[in-house]
Parts: sequence; C-alpha cells; structure tokens
Amino acid sequence: MDEVVEAPIVLLAAPWTRVQAILAGIRSWDQRILIDATNHFLNRKMELANLNGRSSSQLVAEWAPGARVVKALNTLYATDLAAGARVGKDRRVAFLSGDAASAKTAVGAIISAFGFAVIDLGSLAEGGRIQQAGGPLVGLELLLHEE
Repeated sequence: MDEVVEAPIVLLAAPWTRVQAILAGIRSWDQRILIDATNHFLNRKMELANLNGRSSSQLVAEWAPGARVVKALNTLYATDLAAGARVGKDRRVAFLSGDAASAKTAVGAIISAFGFAVIDLGSLAEGGRIQQAGGPLVGLELLLHEE
C-alpha cells in the first residue's frame, strides 16, 4: 500500500467485495489516476451486486475521493488479455470511460502502447454502465481490422 499511495497511476483489480475496504486504506488521491478494472461480482457464481442504478465505477469514484477514475480493462476475459492485443493483423478493442478527459487520454495512451485499439465510451455513469458486468460489452471480443 505504501507504493500505491505514491504511484501516479494505480490499477485496481480486486474482488468487488473487497474494493471499498481497499480504497478506504488510502486517505488522499490528490487527483492521481485510478484505473478501475473491477466487475461487481459478489461471488464465483458471478452474481452481481445491486448498484441501485449507478455504475460500479461511480461507486469506486465515491470510495476514492480525489481520484480521477477511469473504467478500463474489465470487458475482456483474462485469457484474451494474456493472449495480447493482436489477433493476426487485427487489434483487440479495449473500452474506457471516465469523467476526467486528461485521465482518459493518459490511460488510453498506455492501453494503446500495449497494442490495443481504444474506444472511449464517455462518462463513468453512461460509459461505465455499458462496459461493466451485466452490460452489453463484457466478454465481447471486438477486433479492429488493419490492412
């Protein structure tokens, strides 16, 4: 946790049931970037937490005051991520969303550097909702064809 509180960009990839407690251990985010790669599964049966109409990333942003939260890297299966960004000549699509344009630009640049094609879905409320677990984009592998 000592390294987390000093890092300019932090990737959050933890079980949903532990996210709030993990974030409570960090007092100040000071506008640092928090990449939310979580999905709001309650258990291994993939039952979803009731978010009362909010996106999971909106809750993450509430639990990490001062962080510039970007939802990303949560829609692809781990096996697809491990296989890499390229499928032949094509690039896998990675979605992101957030409320801070500069944070989305920074995270998008990192994801692009790994070879993924990045699509910005907008805000945490709207984009976050369609890319979170239970949304239409989870597990959907889209490829950008490049000649």
